[in-house]
Amino acid sequence: MLTTVLRFVYRLASGAWLGVIIGVALLTAPIVFTQLPVQTAGSVMGKVFGGYYLVGTALSLLGIGALVWLCQRTGWDLWRGLCAGLLVVPLLFCLYTRFAVMPELLQVRADVWTAVEAQGEEPPALRKRLDQLHHRSVMLNQIMLLAALLLLGLEAVRESRRERGV
Repeated sequence: MLTTVLRFVYRLASGAWLGVIIGVALLTAPIVFTQLPVQTAGSVMGKVFGGYYLVGTALSLLGIGALVWLCQRTGWDLWRGLCAGLLVVPLLFCLYTRFAVMPELLQVRADVWTAVEAQGEEPPALRKRLDQLHHRSVMLNQIMLLAALLLLGLEAVRESRRERGV
């Protein structure tokens, strides 16, 4: 019974994280930025992504914990080792983005808006830094999406192999 619960929690955490990535990064952000003024959209998405990275951290920790406990009960194999590695990727990226990239991005964005209000234009150096930070955030999110898809794919292959007795 505990093994079944651990499998469920591990798969739920993995699937939920994929859903959060798709829901926020691929659906919510594009809609918010097309429907609201850029400054308002940036403020809204800054709040959303702050929570997004915390949820990603929690789901990654939950998935890792359930998978490690499951493997202690049923044994490790190459597939589960790969899955554990793929769960560590979003954990590290969420922590890095939430606590290193986001604070700087939000500060630089505020500095850009302050400069626009005071001078009527964006300082090129600040705009360049803001674009760099945004690009880094987007790339990390794309890697997390890929890791989540690979994780679910590996689980599907592992399950298929188990059913065939391989």
